Amino acid sequence: MTSLTEVDALEGLRDALGLLKDREQVAERLLDSSRKHSFDPDEELDWDAPFEEGKWFWPPELVSLYDTPMWRRMSEEQRILLSQHEAAALASLGIWFEIILMQLLCRHIYDKAATSAHVRYALTEIEDECRHSKMFARLISRGGTPWYPVSRGHQQLGRLFKTISTTPG
Repeated sequence: MTSLTEVDALEGLRDALGLLKDREQVAERLLDSSRKHSFDPDEELDWDAPFEEGKWFWPPELVSLYDTPMWRRMSEEQRILLSQHEAAALASLGIWFEIILMQLLCRHIYDKAATSAHVRYALTEIEDECRHSKMFARLISRGGTPWYPVSRGHQQLGRLFKTISTTPG
């Protein structure tokens, strides 16, 4: 008696994203890659280390006021503080985007076979996005800057996007 593997059982089956067998094979490759490149900021970053005095939170050229008359009137300390607040604002935006992606991924796999490589890879992605969000939140807290939420209008657009989207990608 022969038994079919899960991938063999999917031969010829399709859904809106294409052949299920092909997607399972791609998902297996992505799972292998994820195992090799996974990053856990709780374990791999020294959250107790102080920020280095006088260091930028990103290159000055990327700060919004760079090379403007106001920038030239600011002290170096004020410029660095502005870079820190802008980094916190971007991290806040990153958390918002990550949450949208996680919700889309959860909705996408809701009624799929939980044992499939495709679903396992989606769960791996959700896990990674959770770690990213926790890292961004921790960075904001550690820096003593406020959390910068998106505007009410953008929140509503995000809600609409999550409602009408048919796939996470």
